[in-house]
Amino acid sequence: SLFSGFPSGAKATTDLVRNDILTKEQGARLLTFTHYSNPLFILGFIGSILLGSKKMGAIILFSHIFSSIIIGILFRPKEIVKNGNQKINSIKKCPSLGNALRISIFDSLNTMFLLLGIVTIFLIITTILYQILSYGSIINSLIAGLLEMTQGVKLVSQLPLSILERAIIMTIFISFGGFSIHMQVLSIISEAKIKYKYFLLARILHAILASVLVFINYFIFY
Repeated sequence: SLFSGFPSGAKATTDLVRNDILTKEQGARLLTFTHYSNPLFILGFIGSILLGSKKMGAIILFSHIFSSIIIGILFRPKEIVKNGNQKINSIKKCPSLGNALRISIFDSLNTMFLLLGIVTIFLIITTILYQILSYGSIINSLIAGLLEMTQGVKLVSQLPLSILERAIIMTIFISFGGFSIHMQVLSIISEAKIKYKYFLLARILHAILASVLVFINYFIFY
């Protein structure tokens, strides 16, 4: 999840729960701190292109990752239950190379079609709202970012705000993920019947913590 970006963490967690390696409760807690934006997206697209500052991109990336680690600590189980008689999953027979390749390709394509379909739907909704609403550009940018994160950060980069203000708003969008990302995660974890409420609470807290860290680190390093 850290190197591939969201929602790869949700996909990996769902696979672990479906294979009985994790319980649903453990999977729900794992989701809270395995939600990261792609580092190249933050450093390259947001930092270098949209903000014109590699250093600010690094500040956003550090704040985004470190705040998620804090959330993982906060959402950890209060008690660790040790069971000496815990059932150990037997090793499954590995499929042949050709069969494994076929399964991998079709599984990846199905996931990609699902994600692209959701992204397309939210881009259409965002574009329609942007055209018909008569709010100011800041309100339009906030609505777009809450619906679809990528579109939101692009609009925020065009606002007449300071680099710190734009960075904070972008960090909120990235850490919360936008409802497009939430719908992608919800569609994936529904296969394993993992609870969504932990993920939603963690994303709200993630947006707050990450934006505060950006504000603090700006005055320390920038």
